[in-house]
Amino acid sequence: MTGFELMLIEICSILQNVTSNNSCLPSQVKKEIPSRYDDQVFSAVAPYLSETRNNFPTELRITTLQDPPLSGTKLVNGSLVGVGHAFYIFNLMQAKLNFTYKIILPERNILGDESSGVFGLLYTKQVDMAVAFLPVLSEAHNTVKYGTYLDEMEWTILMKRPQESATGSGLLAPFDTTVWILILISVIIVGPTIYILIYIRSKISQEKSERYSVATCMWFVYGALLKQGSTISPVTDKMFLGEKHFVQGLIFYDYIDKSHKGIDEGKRCTYVIMPGHILLKRRAFAYPLGSLINVVMDKHILALVESGIVKYITTAYLPGTEICPLNLGSKERQLRNSDLTMTYKVVFIGFTVAAVAFLVELLYLCKCKKKKKKKNDRLGRTIHALPMYAAAPPSEFLKRSPPPQYQKVAEHQEYAKKHVINGRDYYVVIEQHGDKRLVPARTPSALLFQYTA
Repeated sequence: MTGFELMLIEICSILQNVTSNNSCLPSQVKKEIPSRYDDQVFSAVAPYLSETRNNFPTELRITTLQDPPLSGTKLVNGSLVGVGHAFYIFNLMQAKLNFTYKIILPERNILGDESSGVFGLLYTKQVDMAVAFLPVLSEAHNTVKYGTYLDEMEWTILMKRPQESATGSGLLAPFDTTVWILILISVIIVGPTIYILIYIRSKISQEKSERYSVATCMWFVYGALLKQGSTISPVTDKMFLGEKHFVQGLIFYDYIDKSHKGIDEGKRCTYVIMPGHILLKRRAFAYPLGSLINVVMDKHILALVESGIVKYITTAYLPGTEICPLNLGSKERQLRNSDLTMTYKVVFIGFTVAAVAFLVELLYLCKCKKKKKKKNDRLGRTIHALPMYAAAPPSEFLKRSPPPQYQKVAEHQEYAKKHVINGRDYYVVIEQHGDKRLVPARTPSALLFQYTA
């Protein structure tokens, strides 16, 4: 049987309307297949499906894992009965196909390999199928055959809620001393390297490109590294790794228990789930290699998956909304003194640096003054006073030249007329241009007009 025929067999297994003459495809689908394949394909498919349905066992031997709430067993009237989400799906198919089952548990509750665990029972064909949400592993395809995918398994981490600042950011969070040292080393090494590459490119390339300085390149590296940080500090001594639905259930029941105890709203969300996931795997039922049971079973399982029933079953016990998310959103809290610890440190360090710089400046100035004083003492310091001159005798005082603006007055002094104005004597002097000027005479103010050359 060719690969194309096997592919059509899988298609036939998921179709809901199988005709009475064992033709696995509806008439509309058959018309879409080229005519040269009709006789060959349907002659091979029809007996295959007919034989599968006719030979479907009335009792299935199955195995499972003790993995509540997904799968498990309990003892009822001396016989094992399956419980959990996997058996809810299996019981729906049991009612549809009218068969019974017998549970055979592995010696060890593990997936195992060809000789142990669930895979060992399937590989040795001691059971007809494994009813459990088994992860689809690439290395297990040579041991078992997986059926239709049920869902995707998300593994995540449960941890104590990390501390964060009330403003949503921290100046130095979450970096510690080691991280800061590594950042400094990276800036010193990568910054100049980028500058050299830009410099070489500007020399080789004919295009005019902007050349950045070393400081700019180092700032770029620092900013790029700083963007890798976070505003939270996930410091904890314990972490729990588990499947996301199971972890969500733990948080939900812990929140309900604290609510019943009357604990304050702000103290109920002690734990938080890591955003995203660390592992994503598909899950499905498994069958022995060469088994034909999955041809019939997968058709009904696919209908349950596509209708959303499987997803509803696996999440029905969880709340409709996310409990205790990482970002509490509207749940405001008052500022605590611990929230301002970083602010206190920054302010204290700032004042300390400023005080140290101020003291250094004072010491430097004092040192400079002492040094200058010693230098002056060593060279000798002489104070030179201005020379004292004796006053001119009265006879010579009157013969001194007047100021430049009054030299013309002195030249025409003999032609000047003396007038008394308001009890004071003035000379009326006529200048070259015909203007008249008054010059005081025999008064104390006349001394102001004496000029010393």
